Amino acid sequence: MVYNNLRVGEEPPQIGQSPPDNNMSVPISDRTNKKRPDFPIVTLALIALNVVAYIVIALAQPDDQREIYRLFGLTARDAQFFNMFTSLFLHSDAVHLVTNMIFLWLFGRSLERVLGAVEYLILFVGCGLFAAVTHLAIVYAFMPPDAATQPALGASGAIAGILGVYAIRFCRNKFQFLGLEVPSSLLLLAWLMLQVFLGILSLYIPNPKLQNVDYWAHMGGFMFGIMVAHLTNLASVGRKEYLVTDAENSFIRGTLLDVVRKYESLLRYDANDPFANAELGRTWALLEDQEQALPYYHAAINLYLKSGKGADAALRYQELHNLLPDAALPSDTLYRLGCYFEEAGKASEALSALNEICSFRVGEVQCEMAMLKVAQIQMSQLNQPILAVSTLEKFLELYPNSEWRRFAEQTLEAAHIMVES
Repeated sequence: MVYNNLRVGEEPPQIGQSPPDNNMSVPISDRTNKKRPDFPIVTLALIALNVVAYIVIALAQPDDQREIYRLFGLTARDAQFFNMFTSLFLHSDAVHLVTNMIFLWLFGRSLERVLGAVEYLILFVGCGLFAAVTHLAIVYAFMPPDAATQPALGASGAIAGILGVYAIRFCRNKFQFLGLEVPSSLLLLAWLMLQVFLGILSLYIPNPKLQNVDYWAHMGGFMFGIMVAHLTNLASVGRKEYLVTDAENSFIRGTLLDVVRKYESLLRYDANDPFANAELGRTWALLEDQEQALPYYHAAINLYLKSGKGADAALRYQELHNLLPDAALPSDTLYRLGCYFEEAGKASEALSALNEICSFRVGEVQCEMAMLKVAQIQMSQLNQPILAVSTLEKFLELYPNSEWRRFAEQTLEAAHIMVES
C-alpha cells in the first residue's frame, strides 16, 4: 500500500487528456495499437528509387546496360545475397517498370498505413528475398541450363508479396473496374491463377516471351505475403475491423440483436478488446437489459484503465450513467475512475464516482479510501476545507479503528488550519 497522496493499492493510470463531456460513442481508432501516418513515404520512395534507377540505366550505352544488369541483377549461376536485393530495383523496359509501380502504389500505400513505414519496408524487402529464393529454386530444378545465365530483374516478386498480404488484410475491399465495384480478393485471385497458368506453361513451352517473365517468383512472393499475414496479427485485425463495420451497419439499420452477435464474434477473437466489450454493453443498454449490459461495461472500463486509456474509460462511465442511471459499478472500479478524474482536474466527476462508493458501500474498504480521497479533493481542488472537515469527521465516526485513522486526523488538523486562515 502507498499512503502518500492517498494512493492505496494500485496506482491509477496516467492519462494525457480529459474525456469529452457529451459524446455517446468512442471512435474506432481506440481499438488500434498505434496511429499510423497517412502519407505513404516508403511507397513513394520505393517508386522514386525504381524510376531513377531505370532512367540512369536507360541513359547508359547498351554495353554499359548489360554490365549493370550482370553486376546487379540476380543470375542463378552467380547468385549472391547482394544481388537478391539490388535486382529489386532494376527493370528491363518501361512497360515492366510502369506496371510494377502502378501495382505498388495501388496496394502498397494501404499496407504502409496500417503497418508503419519501417515494418512495411521490411515486408517489401522480405517478400523480394523470398521471391528471389523461389526463382533460384525453379531455375535449378526445372529450367534449361541457359536460364541460369540470364539475370532476373524487377520488383515484381516483392510487390507480389505486398499483394498477398493485402489479399488477407483487406479481403473485403473493392475496386472500381469498368464502372463496377469488384472485390479486391477476386481480382487478386484472378491474378494468382494467371501466374500459376503461365508459370506452368513456361516450364514446358520453350517460348522466350513466357520464360522472360518470372511467374514463379511472383507466386513465391505472393505466398510469402499470405504466410506473413497469417503468422502476424494482420489477418485477425482485418477480420475484427470488418466485424466492427458490420456491427455499425447493423446499428444504423436498427437491428440491435445483430449488433450483439457481431460484437460477440469480435470478442471470440480477443476477449480483452475493450471496444467490443463497451459496444456490447451499450447495445444491451439500448435494449434496456441492465443485467446483460453492466458486466460488459465493467470489463471495458477496467480494460481501458489497465491499458492507460483513462479518457475512454471515463467516457464509457458517463455513457453508462446516461443510458442506465441506476447501474452501479464495483467499488474498486469506481475508485480508480475517481482517481483518474482527480488527476484530470475534473473534481465534480471525481466526487460523483467516489461518493457513489460512500453512499451505498459503507462496509467496504474502498469506502474508507474514497472518503479520504473526497476530503483531499475538497481541500486541494475545490478549496472547501469546511466540507473536508465534515467528511473527515464522518470518516472518524464511521471507522474509529481504521488503519488510516492517524492520516485522517492529520488531514483533519490541516483542514481546520485552512478554515481558520
